[in-house]
Formats: sequence, structure tokens, C-alpha cells
Amino acid sequence: MNFVVTLLVDALLIAFVLPHLKGFQFTGKFWPQGLLYSLGLQAMGLLIALAVAAAAIFTLGMALIVIVPALILGFWLLNAIQLKLLAHFFPAYLKLEGWKPAILAGLALMVVDMLVGSAVSSGDTAQHFNIHFNTTP
Repeated sequence: MNFVVTLLVDALLIAFVLPHLKGFQFTGKFWPQGLLYSLGLQAMGLLIALAVAAAAIFTLGMALIVIVPALILGFWLLNAIQLKLLAHFFPAYLKLEGWKPAILAGLALMVVDMLVGSAVSSGDTAQHFNIHFNTTP
């Protein structure tokens, strides 16, 4: 559920909100381009997580000496890098003029995804902790 909601909210941001940033041009529509670009962001996030896990496993944890500080200091850049990669490989509908609009759009995506993730998971958590005790013998 969280994946679908995040996918839809990111597509809405890409299609309607982020084009108002100076230097961020999205000429596609919500369907299908917005959803496909949102799916591309999610897929790249998964590939980054898999690459970090593989690096940690194959180096017996030694790669984490570099990866963990890089993620702590640059976690806010991940969405910007993903947007720049999408704009580079699929320039038909998405154009970014420099790093400033990519960083601002990435920050907006990060904040909204954090808010959506906490809102969606809080509903699931409330259901998981709703414990009913049977007091009748």
C-alpha cells in the first residue's frame, strides 16, 4: 500500500508541482509519463539499496566505512541524482537546467515521501497494535 501511495504522490509532484520550479521542465502528462518517471525513481532507489547491500556483503562490511558517512552527509542528494539520471537517459519529457532545480525537486520529493510514508504507516501501525483481550472464560 505504501509503495502505491508513494508512486501516485510522486507522479503528482512530478507532473503538477515540480514544473513550477525554475529550471525544472516536465512536458509529459500524469498518465503515463508522470507515473513512469515516478516508477523510475522508485526503481533507482531499489537499485541503490541493492548495490549498497551487495557492496557491504562482498567486502565483508568494509565498504560501509565509506557508504555510511556518505549516506549520512548526502542522503538529501539521492533524489537529485536520480532525477538527473532520469533527465539524462529520458530527456523527451524531463529537463533539468543544472543541479539547483534537481536538488530543490529532490528535497521536495524527499519531504513529501517522508510525510506520506509516516501517514500511511501510522494507519497500519494502529491496526497492528489494536489488541483485543478475550475476558470471557
